[in-house]
Amino acid sequence: MKPAHTRPGDILEIVHELHYISLHEEKSGKLPRMYFIKNNEDNQPVLADLNKELLVSVKANDSKVSLAYFIEDDGDILIEPTKDDEVEIVYSKSYTLENYTIESIANKLIEIECEDISKVSIRPKSHKDKQVNLVRVLDFSTYYRSKNYCLFKGKWAIFNKSYIEFIKREILKVNEVAIYNEEYHLNNLVLEEGRKIQASDKDAYDQVTYAEYPFNIFLHNKFNYFLLDRKKGQQYYKSVEFADLFEEEEKMLIHVKIGDTADLRYCIQQSIHSAEIFNTQSDALEVHGIDKVRIISMLFVLSSPSVICEDGSINFLNNKSIYFQIEIIEWLIKVRTLGYIPQIITAKDLRT
Repeated sequence: MKPAHTRPGDILEIVHELHYISLHEEKSGKLPRMYFIKNNEDNQPVLADLNKELLVSVKANDSKVSLAYFIEDDGDILIEPTKDDEVEIVYSKSYTLENYTIESIANKLIEIECEDISKVSIRPKSHKDKQVNLVRVLDFSTYYRSKNYCLFKGKWAIFNKSYIEFIKREILKVNEVAIYNEEYHLNNLVLEEGRKIQASDKDAYDQVTYAEYPFNIFLHNKFNYFLLDRKKGQQYYKSVEFADLFEEEEKMLIHVKIGDTADLRYCIQQSIHSAEIFNTQSDALEVHGIDKVRIISMLFVLSSPSVICEDGSINFLNNKSIYFQIEIIEWLIKVRTLGYIPQIITAKDLRT
C-alpha cells in the first residue's frame, strides 16, 4: 500500500485565526493556516501596497524574489522554460525576454515603464495559449503591517506566527541531513574537463551544451558513479529520468541541480517524484542494473550560497523563500515516509 502523502501543514495544530481573518481572508485548501486575502473593497489598499512592493522588488532584482520553473493546473504544464523555449511577457503588448530570469524580467519592466504588476502576463512564445499572470510564477514573501504575507499561485496569502515557528522547527531537521562538501564545487576547470570527456565519446554521451550534463559526467568519472542523466528506457515510466547519478556502494540516487532557488525547487519536486515511483515499482531501474535504493540524495551546487554558514554548517532558513522552505520540509517527510534515508549535499558554483 502506498503511504499517504504528508504535507507540512497536515501535521500542524494551531489555534483559529482572529475574527478579522475569518471576515476578510479566505482559507487556502493547499496550505492550512495560510489564508488568501479576498479581493474585496476593504482589502484593496492592502493589495495595492503589496503589489507595489512586489513590483519594486522585481525591478530591483531583489534576492527575495524568485521564479518557479513551471506551474501545473490539473496536470497541465503552463510554462516550462527548461526546454529552451523563448518566453515573453505581455503588458499592453508582448515583449520577448532575453532569458527566463528575474533580472531579465526586471530589465523589461523598467524598459516598458510598468506601473502595475498585476496586469503583466507571461507565456512561452511557442504556446501563446498558455498565458498566465506573471505573479503566478513569482515566489515572494514580505512582512507588512506586523503580518507575514506571501504569493501563493498568484494570490496574496497571510500566515500566522505559529506557522512560521513550525517552519523554523522543521527546517532544523532538514539542516541535520545536509552537508557541505567542497569536492563537489563547480568551476571552469571542472566544466572544461567534463566537456572533454563528453566530446571524447559521442556514442556514450549526448552532445548537449547545458552545464549540468558535463558536470554530471565529471562526477561520474571522478567518483565512479553510474550516470543516469539523460538515460531513460526503463521498464516503467519510460519518459522519467529517475536521477542524475547512482552510487553503487551506498545504493544512493542523486539528483543534481546547479543554480538558485527556482532550480532547487525544481530539483526537490523531481526527487520526490522519482522516489514515489521507485517505491511502488522497485524493478523500474533494472535495465540500468539498479535493484535497490537506500538513500535519496540531492546535490545543490549553489550560485548564491547563503545557506552555507562560515563554519561549514547548513542553514536553509537563510533561503528566504517560504515556498522553498515548505517544499524541502515536505521532501524530508516524504523520503522518510517512503523508507529511504534523506541526504542533501551542498557545494558552490565558482565559475567566473
